[in-house]
Amino acid sequence: MSDTTVSNLGPEDGVHRFDNLVALDEFCHSHNTVLLSITHPLAPSCKRFAPVFQEPKVATALSGYPSPVPCVEIPTVFGLRIDIRGFPTLVICHGAKKWKKYHGPLKELDILAFVKRDSRSDPVQKISTTAELSHELETQPIVIIGYVNDDDYITLKSFTSVAKDLQDSFSFVTVPKTSQSIAVYTNGQPYPSHLEPPLTPERIQTFLSTATRPFIMQLLPELHYNLLQKQLPLGYIFTSPSFDTSSILDIAKKYHSQIQLLTVDPTIVTDLPDTMNLGSPDFPAFAIHSPPRNKKYPLIAPFSPTAVDDFINAFLSDKLKPSIKSAPVPIQKGPIVEVVGSTYDDIILGETKDVLVEFYTPWCGPCKALLPEYEKLADFYRGSDKVVIAKLDCESNDVPDGDIRGFPWFKLYRAGRKYEPVTYSGERRVDAWRRFIEGGN
Repeated sequence: MSDTTVSNLGPEDGVHRFDNLVALDEFCHSHNTVLLSITHPLAPSCKRFAPVFQEPKVATALSGYPSPVPCVEIPTVFGLRIDIRGFPTLVICHGAKKWKKYHGPLKELDILAFVKRDSRSDPVQKISTTAELSHELETQPIVIIGYVNDDDYITLKSFTSVAKDLQDSFSFVTVPKTSQSIAVYTNGQPYPSHLEPPLTPERIQTFLSTATRPFIMQLLPELHYNLLQKQLPLGYIFTSPSFDTSSILDIAKKYHSQIQLLTVDPTIVTDLPDTMNLGSPDFPAFAIHSPPRNKKYPLIAPFSPTAVDDFINAFLSDKLKPSIKSAPVPIQKGPIVEVVGSTYDDIILGETKDVLVEFYTPWCGPCKALLPEYEKLADFYRGSDKVVIAKLDCESNDVPDGDIRGFPWFKLYRAGRKYEPVTYSGERRVDAWRRFIEGGN
């Protein structure tokens, strides 16, 4: 933090804005809690979010708290050491050092509910009256109720241990009751989900992993990455926001533990229909995405509840073949092996050789700049029966390995450990690559 200028460009619209880290640090030090929005000037999502964050919504509501929580907006150029997956990224700050990311929907009520949960000293709130419970259900998107008596220490301990892990995402409360159980109330769900004894931490965790997911979710861009990380198959329903989900609600319930159904507005998540290999479909349209190997299954038949039901059943029964976006198989001209979608398994996942792959795009400047050095590396291993030097165009081909975070991106797939690839982040020189390949990583 070399910049010593203190500059608060605000508040404007109820939001403070800073142009350097020192100013931000001093502001955070002087407040118990600050809600920080990290933005990017070119991100359309930031422009959509601004009216939610500013007055008269989030900023106004938080300024009226007994201990007011100021809202701050900063540009990403500050270079903060935070894992940013998209813009805006919201962070709760307690002083200048203790930061906590928000992973929920960028909607007013969800954000306010998160700030309220963060302010609580205990992960579990004890509810004594019907009015208190009603207020909690009205102000929190998901409320997990433990029906348990105060003297049932074992069940309380189990419930509290789970709450400590998940309190950033859900509200946990207890209500005195002789017969033990857990109920999950989710906004938009017609009725709660219940778990009966035994109420061990393991059973509660397993139950909540399904019960806290709505039968049908709206896919918001800010939620997509976290959904993919859960490794659960996702069923995308591409349609307008006015789509009546009641026609597929029974299907969503039927397969809820095995697949998450989501409605997708293609005017907001514009690239997803093409990513799912749907081409230019008539809407509504449907596709399934299996995150573990980035497999895609577009429904070609016209959309209908029956077609979706049959398609999901076929997918879960392993009767569908994935759709693979692939450039034509090239004639190999140079020392670097050009991999395409249709040859990915044979070349990269072939068990007999170590394969170093450069994942690139045609428009990537650094990819073009390193090509001569990468060709020298490929020349060195030309004809090797142990090592292959390859590259794959991620714009023209599907990539089963979903963990590609930028371009160029290098991964080594070792013989016998093909599903445990090692990312290379060292110098882009022949000698450095060779040490990596031959070093037994």
